[in-house]
Amino acid sequence: MMIHIDEIDEGFDDVDQVIQFEVSDAERSISNNLLAIFNGTEYIGTAFIIDDKGTFISAGHNFRNLSIPHTLYWKNQELQYETIHIEYTEPHSYNETTLDCKDIYIGEIINFEDIPHSEMSVIKEMEIDPDLIVIGVKSSKIPTYDKEIIIEPIMINNQQLYIYYIKTNLTNPDNLASLPIHKGDLRLKHNNVRCLDFKRVSPCKYGGISGGPVCMDGKVIGMVIADIFITIDYILQLLPKSKKA
Repeated sequence: MMIHIDEIDEGFDDVDQVIQFEVSDAERSISNNLLAIFNGTEYIGTAFIIDDKGTFISAGHNFRNLSIPHTLYWKNQELQYETIHIEYTEPHSYNETTLDCKDIYIGEIINFEDIPHSEMSVIKEMEIDPDLIVIGVKSSKIPTYDKEIIIEPIMINNQQLYIYYIKTNLTNPDNLASLPIHKGDLRLKHNNVRCLDFKRVSPCKYGGISGGPVCMDGKVIGMVIADIFITIDYILQLLPKSKKA
């Protein structure tokens, strides 16, 4: 059985030693661009603004059922938006000929000039073994015993939610393929996917952070969809020509 990040809750070891880290100003600036997706009053997942034109991205599985009304919030402000692009394939539906993971939603905020967003930089080239920060919104707070997770409260849609900053690293796809939750998961070796070492953080559910940014040195390198992420260069290629820098 293959999973989205919403379903991860076991199969990871406890961490005996953890490294204290601080959220940088650049990462806090990125978190200012986080959006929250709701179905009625139920929180679904994360999205984030990527440019000064109101373009935002999220995981495709957050919007996989467009017959269900989705509402988008920046803090307590409901946003009107339109769909620019969506691609989604169920994890078990890939085959050996598939080159890329399809789990992306791109939208555009209407009347974007009313949103006090932050400027954001992206980076396409990664270091060999970089320290990464995954940022996303979750509806519940876990015990803060792990120093590689920073959790901060935020009011969105008049609900108490939490911004998570998770410190991690890249890992080899074979390391994830050995886990029962990734048995037969062809996404791990897709061209547009990189794998994350979530063993370094706490063994708990991260449901809700799917669609959030993955950052290196304060710049966005991808969008998280499980303990894997889709690279930003692949996502930017999907933007209409009018929105490309």
